[in-house]
Amino acid sequence: MKSVRSAVGRGRRRSGIIAAVAALGILVAACSPPANGGDSSGSAGSGGGSDADAQAAVAAADEQLVVARKGRQTEPPSDPSPAAPKQNVWIIQSSAAGPSVAIPANAAAEAGKVLGWDVTLYDAKGDPGNYTKGISNAIANGATGLVLVAIDCSYVTNQLKDAKAKNIAVTEVYAFDCDDTNPGSESLFSADLSFGDRYASLLDAWEQWGSDTAAWIISATGGKAHPMVLKNEQIAVLISYQKGFEERMAECKTCTVIDVPWDVITSGTPAAIAQLMKSAVLKNPEINSSMFGSTVTSGYNQAILGLGAKAKEMQVIAGLGLPDEFNLIRESKGLQATTAWPQEWIGWAAMDSINSYVKGEEPRDQGLGWQIIDNTNPEDMPPSGELYQGSDDFREVYTKSWTGQ
Repeated sequence: MKSVRSAVGRGRRRSGIIAAVAALGILVAACSPPANGGDSSGSAGSGGGSDADAQAAVAAADEQLVVARKGRQTEPPSDPSPAAPKQNVWIIQSSAAGPSVAIPANAAAEAGKVLGWDVTLYDAKGDPGNYTKGISNAIANGATGLVLVAIDCSYVTNQLKDAKAKNIAVTEVYAFDCDDTNPGSESLFSADLSFGDRYASLLDAWEQWGSDTAAWIISATGGKAHPMVLKNEQIAVLISYQKGFEERMAECKTCTVIDVPWDVITSGTPAAIAQLMKSAVLKNPEINSSMFGSTVTSGYNQAILGLGAKAKEMQVIAGLGLPDEFNLIRESKGLQATTAWPQEWIGWAAMDSINSYVKGEEPRDQGLGWQIIDNTNPEDMPPSGELYQGSDDFREVYTKSWTGQ
């Protein structure tokens, strides 16, 4: 992967990327070189093969989905880990306007109160200049811990080096360390979220997430998947997600991925996304599926429905499991599945990682993961309007671990 850090442009350009991705409901900060425009093209799988190949692809996908539908999460850590006293933790969120940012950020603040810590919730309002300002303010005000929510290390390298020199705990929610996006760089996330032996890093988890998404589409299309992917080369999270997706899709001999080059700066609005999809379907009538994100607020779902009769042929899977995604699945409105992440659990896990670090203890496997939810396991959907939890009692587990009560 190309260096994300080297591709970070001027403040105005970066703000444009963040604002565009905020509209998709997956607000992330890291950027790679902008994608070039051009026609869509197949990039994974040959699209040939026999019916026997298609059946084999479905069988392999269904085997993977047994695990993914059950859920890749395990359990939050329950062993006693008493709260470290007198901590001052700042939660720096890229933009509170994005649900996938605000929900875990607020949950981390909630966990901080249980730990008995001083907690400051800082909203950078989508401005990269505020990322550095927020961390600098935190350090100046005696922070002992930092939670970066959707702010990659590459944006705040100098500030995190300062934090490291002062032994300040740094953990992340939906963010990559410098050595993730630029191999060979110094790691600056001292209290990195741990997946134990399940995944070596957040990067590996993201690629598995993409792989499970591909497996669902292969199965849903009977092994003859021709998914449309808005191919992005600017956003680190999406690069990893797409990598896992396309590598898994390449194992299907009867499938072809139709990549649609997507620049979030010039084509980040709902209208632009709709036009990209419409053009791709006209050029590639074999398209029968799609992945990435289908929240109501993004415009992605409306773009799918805007395809008219074609929308009825589409098998679409979303990427976060926010409440509006479940409503779309229930109502059969252009979405059939989602990979649900426990947004609030992630915030509590981040605070537990800081607690371990400041006490000089090894990071604990936070048990985090995702679950594919569709019409085969509707009982796992949360009630309408409520958040997917992943574990019904994670609050109680962490609270008892920290307080003994």
